[in-house]
Amino acid sequence: MTPGSSRRGLRPAALIAAFVLILAPSKEAAMAQTVDPYAGFAPDALELVRSSFYRAVDSLAATESAIAALAARFGPERRSWPLVARAYRASLEGLVGKHDPNLLVKFNRVNAALEQWRGLVEAAPDSLELRFLRYSFHSRLPAVFGVGSYLPGDREALIAIFEKGGDARVPRNQALDMVAWLLGEGKLSAPERRRLELAAAKLQAAGKP
Repeated sequence: MTPGSSRRGLRPAALIAAFVLILAPSKEAAMAQTVDPYAGFAPDALELVRSSFYRAVDSLAATESAIAALAARFGPERRSWPLVARAYRASLEGLVGKHDPNLLVKFNRVNAALEQWRGLVEAAPDSLELRFLRYSFHSRLPAVFGVGSYLPGDREALIAIFEKGGDARVPRNQALDMVAWLLGEGKLSAPERRRLELAAAKLQAAGKP
């Protein structure tokens, strides 16, 4: 057997190995299949976190109180928190920047929030709550923060989740509030708006007796 024929004989095996590597799920894809964004989150605690976050939108004091409550409940090591808790903490960091009048503090806090958001949605891409929190944060940021590339994918994912009937982990009233925000401030295109309105009508009808 010549050297050339030996190399040719090995090609099918090499191709099979390459296809196996290509088709194998990536680490990120494997996480997306297995991570429960609510793992370790008691329902009553989750409701408190949600309500404190929406109060935090209005004031720095409420924001700081919500941050302290999260730290008291889950401890100092944020990487061990449930993904949804980490998402709320990241968005609260952004709210600190929103409330602070100092431009440098705003800039640094937003960058810190973006770092905290890194990888959360990718770990649980079908979570309505994670997608909505990230989109509502990113969509308000100026171009200098470089998050515009996330917006189309998050918009499409959000609409698709609503078209499938929503997310069982998100209460219907909260989901409808998300829809209202997206229709009012979500920067939707006309086709996106029509799709979301149709999905919202079905969601509303499903909750009627």
